[in-house]
Amino acid sequence: MARVRAWVIVLLSAALCISSGVTYARDTKDKTVTGQRFTVELRPTWNMPSNGFYNGHNSTGKVIACCSSFHLKYGFTLSPESRDGKLYPGAYQGIGMGAYTFFSHYETGTPLAIYLFQGSRLFNLSPSLSLDYEWNLGLSAGWRRNEVVGSSLNILINVGLPLTWSPSKDWEFHLTPDYTHFSNGDTTFPNGGANTFGCRIGITRNFGNNEVKAAGKALIGTEEDLKELDFFERLSYDMTFYGGWRADRIIHGYSLVILNRHFALGGMTFNPLYKLNRYFSVGPSIDAMFDRSADIVPVCSEDDSELLGYTLPEAWRQTSLGISARGEVKMPIYSINIGVGYNFAGFSSDLKGLYTTYNLKTFISDRIFLNIGYRLSSNQYTHNLMLGFGMKI
Repeated sequence: MARVRAWVIVLLSAALCISSGVTYARDTKDKTVTGQRFTVELRPTWNMPSNGFYNGHNSTGKVIACCSSFHLKYGFTLSPESRDGKLYPGAYQGIGMGAYTFFSHYETGTPLAIYLFQGSRLFNLSPSLSLDYEWNLGLSAGWRRNEVVGSSLNILINVGLPLTWSPSKDWEFHLTPDYTHFSNGDTTFPNGGANTFGCRIGITRNFGNNEVKAAGKALIGTEEDLKELDFFERLSYDMTFYGGWRADRIIHGYSLVILNRHFALGGMTFNPLYKLNRYFSVGPSIDAMFDRSADIVPVCSEDDSELLGYTLPEAWRQTSLGISARGEVKMPIYSINIGVGYNFAGFSSDLKGLYTTYNLKTFISDRIFLNIGYRLSSNQYTHNLMLGFGMKI
């Protein structure tokens, strides 16, 4: 059931991404056709040895040092006549699929991935050469469970800085330093995951209206318009509601015992955001959270030699309230929100301390968005996924 929920979230986001792009293009004044792009990529990478499993401490005794993948991607650009096309020239987004191999099918499987992506030009190095950025977020399926990967379905997070050569408006060639992280977000243990670093070698064929590729100054006034706004006119207020589930473990003696169940969690955030310019906003956030896995108490035998079970405290004792500093990057359809915070109130000792949050907002209208995020605890281990929705007030 958990797999079904995760796949539905990603596929729904992909459908909304494409339909939103079509809607933006359809609403332009002169009905200009949105540009489309098809990309083929090969990604040879080095598998970063995050634990002994990849260094040969596995059933085959072989080092798992390399990873390679093949990708097909469909993307689109917003019409140059649309508002976001003028605000964010050069931005593109879409959906991709990839097949991965770690050259050790018996240990890792051969995962297949589906993901959303977005990128844009950072700056031009010459009339035909530019430095861009691109992120990917999605799911990978087909992992073989082992001592570091506890589930067959894992989240994929990828970032890259493509060096793009455009000999014509129809063709682009990319060489990209590339980092990928695979994790199940603590929905299952173990969650050692995998991390790869290497490069992408890609070629893109553009169709339709893809002529607006310059980065930097927007084609309509924005910073000038913002200067005329007072403090309160630059403010917006985002309210987000999320839920999720996670696995947990307890300490017995010198051992960690994984509990054979999943625990529900949920929360909400209220985040005023002050717009600095068309890309960046900052502001504080009030973060409330409930976690059914917090403050679990082990039940042991009288001599403490045997773990008999565990007890859960009352639900109200598994809540926390924190405040965080947030920064948000705004692009067409998507916004990336990152925060660092501290839980200052609540009844749970497990939830006390620092935390960081990473959220991707997919806007399905001007004010409503889907939210997919990670929350990390103070020790920088994944605490939980955040799957939900929000509204801009």
